[in-house]
Amino acid sequence: MKPAYIVGRKVIKFYPDQCGMEPNIIGDKIMRRITKIFIILLAMAALTTACVAPFQPRIVRGSGEVIVEYRDVSSFDKILVSGAGRVFITQGDPESLSIETDENLMEYIKTEVKGDTLEIGFSDDVVFSSGRGRIALDPSEGFVFRISVVDLEKISVSGAADFEVKKLKTEQFDINLSGAGQVTVGDLDASSVNVLVSGAGDVHLAGRVGTQVVILNGLGRYQAFELESQEAAVTISGAGGAELWAIDKLDVTISGAGDVKYYGNPSVSKSISGVGIVQSQGE
Repeated sequence: MKPAYIVGRKVIKFYPDQCGMEPNIIGDKIMRRITKIFIILLAMAALTTACVAPFQPRIVRGSGEVIVEYRDVSSFDKILVSGAGRVFITQGDPESLSIETDENLMEYIKTEVKGDTLEIGFSDDVVFSSGRGRIALDPSEGFVFRISVVDLEKISVSGAADFEVKKLKTEQFDINLSGAGQVTVGDLDASSVNVLVSGAGDVHLAGRVGTQVVILNGLGRYQAFELESQEAAVTISGAGGAELWAIDKLDVTISGAGDVKYYGNPSVSKSISGVGIVQSQGE
């Protein structure tokens, strides 16, 4: 289905190919598949606890009438997303938020700015919300969030949401990824970046920073060969892996079967317990 814009009560059809926009067909298909798998797994988990939680999630399928809805937001510099979806972020003024999904599923999406944080999630009766959920959503084309922000200092992800930021300039940038999500920043310009991955999430960064601090707990992957930094510190617990570029200094701590690969000629300090690997890829 072609998406539509909601303006007041009027639905305006929107055709990307007529506006010079190329839809990411492969990415959309992958995200829809990930979303469906995520929903099914959570629904199965809820069913296995039926002996203590006497309810069975009801599946609400998307109507196929995809719309775009704009939500009012105040100023924020942090973003928290709980659940599933694709999030596209651009740096610009003013702040804005739009949501693209099936019309009948829009009511389940909750957005609110609390303090300096834009929170995006789902109502408590949805399975992949923070609550125990009685409903599992099955969107026809996934959930797409488009965000414009003046300054972005932190991204937090809980669930299976994927973030994409083409270009970002800020002082300090923090990424907190929990679950199976992914964060990609194509061109980052910052004094420092701090990354915490818990679970099986992936982080892809490129650009230039002064320092980078990376903590991987579980099976997370950090891919930043194209992120130039003067100093870097990596801590891995589990079987995660990091790829990075450090010029002056690199500190590595590994517990388990993690691996660190790096470019540059830094002084390297390492502490390994287990079968971890630290490997130079050259200058």
